[in-house]
Amino acid sequence: MSTPIIYKEMTTSERNAAVREAVASFPPEFGLRAYPGEVFRVSPTASYWSDFEGGVLVYTQVRGRPLFAQDAPPEWMDFAKGTPAELRRQLVRL
Repeated sequence: MSTPIIYKEMTTSERNAAVREAVASFPPEFGLRAYPGEVFRVSPTASYWSDFEGGVLVYTQVRGRPLFAQDAPPEWMDFAKGTPAELRRQLVRL
């Protein structure tokens, strides 16, 4: 029989601080192994604390042109979310 994992109850400010710390641990811009030539960043506003995951989920954004306006200047678009550890395994420096 397995023992349930019990997480320490955190205040909202502690959760927000954990998210800020996780986001700050990444470089401002980086690449991902599976997407050569693309530029990514971690979004400080879209990243959040997940009670289900028991930790921070970071949201990456990719710099690109919107499909509906190919003549528009590049902008940051939401790409994917995951744990900081998952992202670090795929990160490459530019």
